[in-house]
Parts: sequence; structure tokens; C-alpha cells
Amino acid sequence: MPFGSFYPMREVIPLIYHYYLLRDEHRLLGFRDAIRALVRPGDRVLELGAGTGILSFFAAQQGARVVALELDDYTREAARHFLQINGVASQVELIAADARETIPSGVYDVVICEMMFTGLLQERQVEVLRRTAAQLGGLPERTIPRGATLLVDAGSADFSYASYNAPFVRPYDPKDYRPLTASKVYCEVDFLSLPETDRVMTRVVVDVEESAQINAVRLVTDTLMRSGIRLEASLEYCWPFVFPLANPCPAREGEKILVQLDYSFGDHCLQVKPQVLPWR
Repeated sequence: MPFGSFYPMREVIPLIYHYYLLRDEHRLLGFRDAIRALVRPGDRVLELGAGTGILSFFAAQQGARVVALELDDYTREAARHFLQINGVASQVELIAADARETIPSGVYDVVICEMMFTGLLQERQVEVLRRTAAQLGGLPERTIPRGATLLVDAGSADFSYASYNAPFVRPYDPKDYRPLTASKVYCEVDFLSLPETDRVMTRVVVDVEESAQINAVRLVTDTLMRSGIRLEASLEYCWPFVFPLANPCPAREGEKILVQLDYSFGDHCLQVKPQVLPWR
């Protein structure tokens, strides 16, 4: 997913950015397949952050009635138009609301919330689902997605641009980041049983597979769509991110190193300051 000027650095994703979401077939088909597997005719579905309405459309195709929240005026009106021309407007009730503040009361068979981002950073997936669970007295078993697996590896990144050295947080590109360790799980998050705190404070021991200078770590996030079915990160959906190290360190093949992370769900990427230390 391109990370130019269209990426939202505020709380609302602007309509123009949804182009990238709609063209991401990996993401769309993963969510479509989960919705087809879990949503049944007559179900009442709640979508949190409806965007252009495509996930609500998938649910309506299954015979569900959908209550969909979208805060941005332009995006919500676009969704209203798209749902109309796709023949499901009568099944989807669009509401102007911030899902962090307002959850329509009622009983829902399915909850859909796609505010996913690498490391559960930037966006409000955890915050919104925690608020929804508190309001509804828990989330239904058929919540999409169901959870996330957060992974980390350490490696060597090229932060030079036309001989200009600029080490900053950026999306992963296989041309200029080489992992020197295997990826290792640092956090498993079940959206039906969220941790009491948003803070992720962890130390992960990884094996070095190639001798080189380690100057960065990469965060990768896989999404649990439903029991046993995962949607892996790609260069468009939950794009892995590379974080420069303040203190790069040499590492030799066969050694163990310690990767240390300390951040909170929803933090801006620039707030993440990973460390890599020798393991003794």
C-alpha cells in the first residue's frame, strides 16, 4: 500500500486513500471469503469503520442486514452511493459515528472491524473492539477478523538515497532490507479476549542466520480471519515496516541476539524505538 501523502496521519482515512484498499485483492478476497464463511442469511451485522462499504456489501450478499459506522462525511456518502448502485442499499444502514465513542445498541450476530496495521500500530483496531465489547457485553464469536499474530526479525537495511543517509521508519521493500534472523512471534492477540493493557513490552531472542551489521528490525503482522484461517501480511495488506536502530550492532552467524520492543497499540510508528542487544 503506497505510503505517500495520502496515508492518513489523522484519525480518519480520507476517501482518496480507499483507492489503495479497493485495489488490494489479497485483502479483499481474504475478507470476502471470511464473510462468506461466517455470515448467514438473516444475521444482524455491525461494521465498525465501513469506509467505502465493500465489506458491508459482502455481508449483504450473504443475506444479512448491516449497521455500518463511518465517521468521514465524504467517504460515508460515497459508500451510500456505491451500495445503492450495487443493489444492497436497503440492507445496509449507514451511520455517521466514531466507533470509539458510539456503538448502536442491539444484538449483533457478527462484528466486522478492519482497522488493521502492522504491529497494531497507527489505527484503532484494539481500542475500537475493546470499546465495542464493553458496550455490547462482549463480542460475538463471529467477529472478523478474530485476532492477529505479531512477528519481528532483525536485519540489514539500506537507508541511503542518492548517497544521502536517512534512517527513518518506512515500509518494507525486499530490495533494501535483508533479514538476518528468522521472524519470531512476539505477541498473539485474540480480539475476543483482549489484554487489559495496550502496552507491548517484550524481549525476543532470535538466532542470527548470517554474519553482518544489524541496523534495523522489521515488524510483520498476520491476521487471523477465522479459526485456522490466516491472512498473511503482503506488500499491500498490513505492509511490514522497517525500523532503524539507534545503535546498530555486529552479529555473527549462529549467535543469539535479543530484540526489545516497547510500545502501545495505536501508537504512531515513529514512537516505536526497538533495541537489539547481545544475548548472554
